[in-house]
Amino acid sequence: MKKRIITAFGMAAVFVPVLFFTDTFALPLACAALSGFAAWEILDCCGIRKNIHMTVFSVLFAALMPFAARYLPATRFFTVVFPLCALTVVFFLVCAAFSDEKIPLKDSAVSSALLIYSSVGFSALVLINDIDGHGFYLFLAVIISAWATDMFAYFTGMLFGKHKLIPKVSPKKTVEGAVGGVVFAVGGMILYGFIVSRVSPEIRPNYLVIGIATVFTSVLSQAGDLIMSAVKRTYGIKDFGKIFPGHGGVLDRFDSVIAVSCIMFLAGSLFRFFTA
Repeated sequence: MKKRIITAFGMAAVFVPVLFFTDTFALPLACAALSGFAAWEILDCCGIRKNIHMTVFSVLFAALMPFAARYLPATRFFTVVFPLCALTVVFFLVCAAFSDEKIPLKDSAVSSALLIYSSVGFSALVLINDIDGHGFYLFLAVIISAWATDMFAYFTGMLFGKHKLIPKVSPKKTVEGAVGGVVFAVGGMILYGFIVSRVSPEIRPNYLVIGIATVFTSVLSQAGDLIMSAVKRTYGIKDFGKIFPGHGGVLDRFDSVIAVSCIMFLAGSLFRFFTA
């Protein structure tokens, strides 16, 4: 526990300053670093990190995506990224096919899917921040929604949990914890909207949109956690990495965030969470 607390303060010391410079080079740089480490963890988990071609390609792909999200025009970003994601899958499958069975096709398929998923998730954080008018508030909402869900699902499950959610994937998670995570995340986001309106009186939160969207983001946050738990259980590992002592790797700490960021970008593009 002591190690987890120390690491948490260390993470805050690094990442909190980034919140004050999200419109600068700092945000894509931070997301690129996290995305690159996540790519490394994925290949290591799937047992194919020793393939230099796949490793170099994966880390570069993952690290460049957040910069593309910031510095390419929106239409150009999507027209480039979608085909590139498809070509990434092809590249991974070709590497497996020509590896003389040294790289199992299953591992290649899983790693390419996770690479795209995590890279898009971290890039979506940049895209969300850059949404005109309310992007920064949505960027904070992603972090708050994901981590509030994790925290309150844990405490609710610990206090009231009786019915296992998916014991073969995550033995400690309960139905009561999952419901508690959603309920408290919605409450936390409503409170967040209220605080925003007091700190910036010109901003008016749309509480109905915030509440409904948070239900979906909270459910997806827990799904993102379970996805990564299923991957770890499949490959027989406890954590994806050790970059955050006591917390594990990037994917252990940010699994919920990258899941929420994708749906939040879609919701933030369609609906106004905050109006001026």
